[in-house]
Amino acid sequence: MNEILGILGLQGWGKTALTTGFGYLAYMNGYKIYSNYPLSFDYTPIKSLKDAKNVRNGYLLFDEFWRWVHARTSQSSINKEMMGICLLNRKRNVSIIYNTQLPRTIDVILRDVTNYRYLPHLELHDDGKRYVHYIIRDLLDRESSEMFYNMPINELGKLFNTRYEVEDIDDDKNESFLEIGKELEKKCLIAINKMKGFKATILPNSGIGTDFKGDLLIKTPHGNYLGDVKSTGYSDFVTFCDNLHTIKDEMNKFIKSAKEWNFKPVILFPKINKKGNYLNYPNNWFAYEVNNNSYLLDSRGKQLRYSKLINKSVFLKNWAKYT
Repeated sequence: MNEILGILGLQGWGKTALTTGFGYLAYMNGYKIYSNYPLSFDYTPIKSLKDAKNVRNGYLLFDEFWRWVHARTSQSSINKEMMGICLLNRKRNVSIIYNTQLPRTIDVILRDVTNYRYLPHLELHDDGKRYVHYIIRDLLDRESSEMFYNMPINELGKLFNTRYEVEDIDDDKNESFLEIGKELEKKCLIAINKMKGFKATILPNSGIGTDFKGDLLIKTPHGNYLGDVKSTGYSDFVTFCDNLHTIKDEMNKFIKSAKEWNFKPVILFPKINKKGNYLNYPNNWFAYEVNNNSYLLDSRGKQLRYSKLINKSVFLKNWAKYT
C-alpha cells in the first residue's frame, strides 16, 4: 500500500487501539512491523532517528507522533529528518500509520502528505462490548461511511500496553537508547578501574529480555558489588527504568539479582551535564548503595530528582572510604 494514514482524536477515542489494530492486520498478513511503542506481537522497536531511517518493507506505527514531529519545532533537525523518512516511504516500501490528538500539533509537511485521515470513536454494540468506529477522510476532505474494527476494544487492548507513554525521540546523534546505555557503562567501567584496588567487569546482555538487573561486577578492597549504571541529562532527573516499570519494581529485581551473586547492590550515575571523556574519571560519578530500606523502594515513577539523590550518594572517588 505504501501510504501514510493519520488517526486523529482526543484521549480515549481509540486512536492507539485502531493504530495497533491496523498494524496487527498487517502482521497477520505477513508484513514486518516497526513501532515506537510496545506491542504484544512480533515487532521491531523504533526509539531513534537511526532506527527510523533503517525501516524497509513493512508497516511503521507511531503512537502520539506529535511528541516527535510537533508543528512548533518544524525547523528542528529531528523534524526535518523525520519528514525525509515520511517522504521516502514509497521508495522504501513502507506504510506509515500514526496517531495524534489534534492535526495542527504535527508538522505541516506530514499533514500535507497524509493520504487518509481516520476519525475514531467508541460505540457499544448489542453484544455488550465496545468497538472502535471510524470514518475516513481523503486529501479532498471527502468522507467515507462509518465503519468499525471487527475486534472489541478489550481484545485490542491486549495487543499493546495501554498505559505506555511514548518517549521523546533520541537526539541528532542517531544513537539508539541501547547504544547510549552501553557507552555509558563503558565510561563508568573506565572510571572505576582508575581507582586503586578496584576492578570492574561489564556483564554482557544483562537486563535485556531477562529479569536480571545490573551492568557491572565490581570488586573492591572491602567487598563485591553489582553495579547498575543510570543516566542523567541536562534536566534535574536520574532515569531508572522505562515506562513499563516503576523504580520500585526495578530496585526489587536489582536487589534480588545482587543476592544471587552474593554481591551488594550499588547505583552509579554521572554528574549532571557531564559527557564524553569527562565520564572516564571517578570524580564525575556518584555511587548510591541500595538496601532493603532504601527510599527508592517507595518510588513509583521512572525518574528521581538528581538534586535529592546526590544527597544520599557519595562521589565515586570517595566511595572507597565508605565501602
